[in-house]
Amino acid sequence: SASGEVPAGLLIEHSLGPLESLSPTELAVLYFFARGQTRGEIAHAMNRSEHTVHEHFKGIHAKMNISRQQDLAALVAELGLRGFTPQQWRLLTGAPV
Repeated sequence: SASGEVPAGLLIEHSLGPLESLSPTELAVLYFFARGQTRGEIAHAMNRSEHTVHEHFKGIHAKMNISRQQDLAALVAELGLRGFTPQQWRLLTGAPV
């Protein structure tokens, strides 16, 4: 079924491409961000403080060489990261979502 497929923008030769350098926790933050969740909502979902989530975003920005959430949102769209179920994201990235 189409709902079980991984978006083609990300899965190229079973590689995470530009996301390879992200930690599992950063990949989890990115997953929730891609679903449109706020920092507070991400903190709640991950059982972390908002400060901790902010620090993870700083790490993601540094590794992706971007400086604004707006640029991260554009990257998420470009890579087709919005269509994943938690199960698909865990399988692809190993991230704890």
